[in-house]
This record gives sequence, structure tokens and C-alpha cells, in this order.
Amino acid sequence: MPVDKHYPRAYVDACRARIEEEIAAFRALTAGSPPAAVEKFEPVCFGNLIVILNAMFIRRESGGAGAESLDEVRLLADSILANGGVFALQDDVAYDPASAVLGIAPGERVVVRHDDFDRLATAYFAAIEESIGER
Repeated sequence: MPVDKHYPRAYVDACRARIEEEIAAFRALTAGSPPAAVEKFEPVCFGNLIVILNAMFIRRESGGAGAESLDEVRLLADSILANGGVFALQDDVAYDPASAVLGIAPGERVVVRHDDFDRLATAYFAAIEESIGER
């Protein structure tokens, strides 16, 4: 698969807008919902958004500026899709839970809440923008 070293500003902005729309839909859907329902739905919704976020930039070049958050999203998405939601490492990715945005350790269940996703997406988009030379 070819690697993208640069994403057009318009593409990055469109991806960010899509993520913001998804978050707004979550807020609208859960407003006034019973807390137990939100508690159950929240990690499903934001786990899916991690998979979407990763897919938006799947052809990105590995390493470079901000690679930690980029790799963290990749590991989380792969763990959600291929490891039953249990966080797993990959041989080609250096990962340190102490310096990661969410700090999920290998073997832990991936449970991402709204605030967690906000922090992760902010770091991820900052790294994408840094890798294309814009901020």
C-alpha cells in the first residue's frame, strides 16, 4: 500500500469536522438518557470513533513527529478490531503506557470515554498537522 507523507489541509479539516459531527451526534443522542445507558453506549461509540480516526489516515507514514499518538491510535484500533477489545502491542510499534495519551497497558480492555477520546483525538490531529508541516 502506498504511503502518504502529506495530507492536504482540506482533507485534514474534513476529517476533523467528521469527528466533531460524530461527537455532536453522541451528545445529542445521550442528552437526557439514563446514566446507565450512556455508561454502556459510550465506550462502544468512542471505540468505533478510534477505528474511524485510524482509517482516515491509514496510509500515513510511520514514525516522525508526534508518532506516539499516531501509533497509539493504530494499536487501539487494531486491538478493538482484531483482539476482542483487549489492548495488544505489535512488534513494529514502540509503545510506553507511561507516555501514551490514554496509558492503556497491554492486556487491559480498551474502554474509551468521551473525555478520553477528546484528549486522544486532539493529540492525534496535532501529530497529523505536525507531520504535514502545519499547525
